[in-house]
Amino acid sequence: MLSITGILKHSSKLTGAGAIGTVLNLPVGIIVANQLGTDAYGQVSFVTLWLTYAMLVRTGVFEGGQREVIDRFSRQEADAARHTQNTAVSGELLWGIMPATVLLLATLFFHDSVRMTGFFLAPVIYFGSTFSRVLASLHYARQSFGIVALMNMIRSVAQPLLLLGSVFAIGPYSLFVVPALVEWAIVAMYLLYAPKLGLALSLNRAEMWRLTRVGLPLGIGALVYWAYRLVGVTTIATWCSSDELGQYAFAAKLTDLAIRPIADFGGVLAPVLWTQIGRTADVTSIGPDANRLTLVVTAVACAAANLMQAGFAPVVSLAAPKFEGSVGIFEILAFNVVFLTITLMPGLVLNSVKVGKQKLYLGLLMGALIANAAANYAVVYQGWGMWAIAGNDVWIQAGLAVLVYFVAQRYLFRSAADARRMYAVVVCLLTTCALVFAFLKLPRFDIHPSLETSELILALGVRLGIVAAAWAGGGALLYYWLGRAAHSPAESLT
Repeated sequence: MLSITGILKHSSKLTGAGAIGTVLNLPVGIIVANQLGTDAYGQVSFVTLWLTYAMLVRTGVFEGGQREVIDRFSRQEADAARHTQNTAVSGELLWGIMPATVLLLATLFFHDSVRMTGFFLAPVIYFGSTFSRVLASLHYARQSFGIVALMNMIRSVAQPLLLLGSVFAIGPYSLFVVPALVEWAIVAMYLLYAPKLGLALSLNRAEMWRLTRVGLPLGIGALVYWAYRLVGVTTIATWCSSDELGQYAFAAKLTDLAIRPIADFGGVLAPVLWTQIGRTADVTSIGPDANRLTLVVTAVACAAANLMQAGFAPVVSLAAPKFEGSVGIFEILAFNVVFLTITLMPGLVLNSVKVGKQKLYLGLLMGALIANAAANYAVVYQGWGMWAIAGNDVWIQAGLAVLVYFVAQRYLFRSAADARRMYAVVVCLLTTCALVFAFLKLPRFDIHPSLETSELILALGVRLGIVAAAWAGGGALLYYWLGRAAHSPAESLT
């Protein structure tokens, strides 16, 4: 049985760390961005964008090994799991030499000091981030969520504090130096203080090739997924000025910070869900708990999106007036928190070993990426601006959510009626989220540049109060409905 309370208990450690990181990084991010200005922030964002792409270009050897390690541990095959783990880690780190070299060579193509320094330090950040990601994933596979939560907490606290302390001294370069220091410190703590993983160099080429064939769709899937997530920023970086990139990247960065707790939750959910699927004869047996869990986290995501939309405009007007042009972009991108959450469960089910539909899932992501890129080119050609690019991100993500559920429906529901009940509740949650946002945009509650400081603070409190009241009521209704569904066969989700 898929234990909702167990998943929430374990994930609370990670999502708590992510939430603390968000609480710290949001104000620090605003202060840092305002200190740098839109142009310098855009130059930094250009480097970090391509560093992100470099970290996403993978052979899939680790992804294939990670999935197999989880499956072997679920069948009590510890020695085989350890052998697969070491082959996968060795292959991942060897491959990393290539993208790290490309990042270093990129230094030759720029003449401004910010991007030259950024690309020079990028390989250091690359290997630190890659190694810490690999170590965290291996502890996830063993369901050692406590140690990962601790490391995430250290990162969540250390990075914003170091940025805040260094940005006034070394300016934009702090956004390269601090991540490098933090990631390598995390690696050292994993190796010195975390439970031993039995890591050893394993250069079995035949095994690496086998894991690459298995994991390549997952590795490409990660690249396609993040290319899809980053297509808006990439469009701005390609076609627009550093100033415009700074505005858009500022909004997108803060949205990503808000998504982090949900990503941490997914990190806990994946090994638990895949282990349970591996042990069950009927995948749909996990459906009732999986769907209830989806509704709970979707409601939380809707409330979080509305809170972000309520607070962003007054906070930026107070603390980072240079970035007031990003308010509308952020308000649109905030809806991605909801649609990314909705696709979490069906995406994990499709990528499990037993279901084995990772290629189909990859195809859906590639289709969404192509559609998003084409739509962005169209709006750039028409001169419709950054708001239209942000809008493309959201409506295409919504369409992807529909397609993913359509494909995964046979694995999550035992009947069409069960699916309709689930979808009806999701539609109610989405409608509530949209109505709350529309209410915030009414002239009485909207934020105007002419407002004084005291008026902005009052508006912030009122807007947050509106969202809290709306979702307190919505959450109570959902809790009541889920309680009835859990105890009444006629109203159960599946």
